[in-house]
Amino acid sequence: MPTRLTASTSVIRKKFVPIVIGIVGIFFCIYKLKDADFATLWQQLHTAHFSFLVATLFLLPANLFLEVGKWQFMLRDIETITYKQAWQQVLWGICGSFITPYKVGDYPARASLIQDKSKWASVITMGFLGSFIQNVMIAMVGIPALFLFIQRTHNEAIATDTMLLVGGISLVVCLCLPFLLQLLGKVRCKSSTMNKLIADLQQLSFPKMAKILLWCVARYGVWGLQLYLLVRFFGAELSLQDAFIAIPTYYLLVTFTPFVPAFDVAIRGSWSFIVFVPFIGNTAIIGCVVLAIYLINTIIPFFVGLFIHYHYES
Repeated sequence: MPTRLTASTSVIRKKFVPIVIGIVGIFFCIYKLKDADFATLWQQLHTAHFSFLVATLFLLPANLFLEVGKWQFMLRDIETITYKQAWQQVLWGICGSFITPYKVGDYPARASLIQDKSKWASVITMGFLGSFIQNVMIAMVGIPALFLFIQRTHNEAIATDTMLLVGGISLVVCLCLPFLLQLLGKVRCKSSTMNKLIADLQQLSFPKMAKILLWCVARYGVWGLQLYLLVRFFGAELSLQDAFIAIPTYYLLVTFTPFVPAFDVAIRGSWSFIVFVPFIGNTAIIGCVVLAIYLINTIIPFFVGLFIHYHYES
């Protein structure tokens, strides 16, 4: 009888959790998008160039493919997972991040699908480390772009060596991380869990760090290309030179601005107007671009991940 009860409880939990997250996610979608200007978006679609939209949608699987590859690579020294399992974990992580503050639910959600539950903390640690490397990558490209943006919009000269210095510092921090982790490994704590986490971090060698950084660079390139294609989709002109200034600046400001998740669409919209108006000028198009990129890269993966997880757990 206890075995049957345990099995029944497990089945209910596996079916119940995705449904609850789905309901919460729908309420989040409604709340986040309640002030979105869908009327303007619909008007802009009448004159849009749909080939650019098709290209942007094709880049969504590429974006997820790169994250899945990076995730599988980062976990190979902790637990060997199949490519299918990596997809399931990444998509379930998107669901977890969507309904939690500052997306902190991403890696715990991924770790919940790991077979060996004793490695749960190690998996989460590697996840946040990967996120840190991605943020360093965004800063490494975005800070020099921000200087160029200030120079372009305020006619203030900024020395080239200053931009190179700031970008170089970000790169050095990223590349020196393995050596810092090796030094950290000499620290011994009373907690066996902390010692285990430190040992896991020590596995991040310089070659592995460089490969993770390449995964991050590729993903960053896909994000930038998607944003540029959506600008062209809505009929705005943005030269490649301006795009290399505006897009990294926008991602830098959005990434490092602390905000409550309920207002993330508003924050993205505010920064997009500040960054893109000097280059595009049409605020309606800018608003449509931000809304479209949010729907494509956040809302669609959330519901796909929810659907796959429900059937996976069933």
